[in-house]
Amino acid sequence: MRLVGLYFFLLTIMSCPAIANESSTREVKMPVFSKSGNIYYTQARGHTITVTHSGKDSDPVLSLDKKLIAFARIGDRVIPKGCEGNTETKYGNQIWIYNILTKNERLLVANNFQCNNPEKQIIDPNVLTFSPDAKILYFLTYAWTTSNALHGVNIDGSHQHYIAPANSLEVISKGTYKGYFIVNEHRYFIPPGGTYDWYWLVSPNGKDEGPLGEEITNEQRNFLES
Repeated sequence: MRLVGLYFFLLTIMSCPAIANESSTREVKMPVFSKSGNIYYTQARGHTITVTHSGKDSDPVLSLDKKLIAFARIGDRVIPKGCEGNTETKYGNQIWIYNILTKNERLLVANNFQCNNPEKQIIDPNVLTFSPDAKILYFLTYAWTTSNALHGVNIDGSHQHYIAPANSLEVISKGTYKGYFIVNEHRYFIPPGGTYDWYWLVSPNGKDEGPLGEEITNEQRNFLES
């Protein structure tokens, strides 16, 4: 076991249980929201403007530099028979991005209905999350029966790639592990004999850095952000 993994394993055992966080992330109230399929942005002075008018948009997230808004939009391609996902419509969702300064929107991630390839399939992107430098957008999408897949894509649309299996996503925004992920993974005991769901520290290139345990403690978070 790697040193950082051993540290977190011991810390998890020794620390008092923390209150469970259902999404495994610390909720940050962002001045962006969706209503009736459109995206709204509340500016610094409190004035709210409508930034999209498609009637198909949801789940907006604002970059840390407050220049970009990423959001999901219902696409125009019907999900083929045999493909599985978690959409509320018969169409796959796409990821779009809106530039607050230029007021332009563009498609960032299109559907990928390669349903026989869980690492490439993109039907229902969700949990959109910017990297700390706002140069990469990360997201989850349906992949396997017991696990979603974590993907990343550069803001210019290049280097769209699979990173790791994950059922939750948090990007560490500061400290030694800035840019690393805290993810919840469904794993199997070896030899076979059951499953477990733990949080893990994962590097930007998908490398498993060690276990964090069933819950994230304040001590662990302080260490990661130090």
